[in-house]
Amino acid sequence: MNRNFARILTFLRKERGFAQKKVAADLNVSQALLSHYESGRRECGLEFVVNAAGYYDVSCDYLLGCSPDQKGKSITVDDTPSGRERVTGRNMIAALNRTLIVNSVNIIFDLLGKNNEKKLTSEISSFLMLAVYRVFRSLYRVNPDNNKELFSIDDELANAKARAAMCINEAKADAAARLDRLKRRAGNKKIDQTDGQIQSQSESKAITYRSLHDDYPTFASSLLNLINQCEKKIQ
Repeated sequence: MNRNFARILTFLRKERGFAQKKVAADLNVSQALLSHYESGRRECGLEFVVNAAGYYDVSCDYLLGCSPDQKGKSITVDDTPSGRERVTGRNMIAALNRTLIVNSVNIIFDLLGKNNEKKLTSEISSFLMLAVYRVFRSLYRVNPDNNKELFSIDDELANAKARAAMCINEAKADAAARLDRLKRRAGNKKIDQTDGQIQSQSESKAITYRSLHDDYPTFASSLLNLINQCEKKIQ
């Protein structure tokens, strides 16, 4: 069985807020067996895969980790900004990758805007700008005839300094995120002491597969495909 199956099976149950006992009963298996499937200690048969996919309303490809989209959809040329143009070969790969990156960055900045934490926004923005800077310098040095005077920092030092600055940005962004998380927890404790009429901030802003598709119907598939591709590269 695909090693992603156990993780995704568990993810689907938890995302929907179902108890393991309920899902086991609904799928007509014992709770112990479902626990083994979710932990990866046991492999299930094809019938269970089909039943679980129907139960969670996802494709078998998604459940088996073959597609990052719950409906099994993939990014195509039609999803690119130039989808109506004729795109083939290497241009197609560039167009699809551009779509994944641009759409994903759109989601990131929208989430940053909703988060409204200036420090987090500043550090993540700087990190992404430095990434673009480094990539552009790599492309620029391909042609030896390009004028090096465009940059004020020597080529030998630029990449190392930019990489170091990105590490600092990442560390500061993580620190800002932890501080924001602590603030939210403190705020939620105060809310819990009231009559419960106000919904918890963390609950109202939780990011789920469904919320991504609801909030970003045009961009969500790109982000999910980007996540899938990145994790394949680093696993």
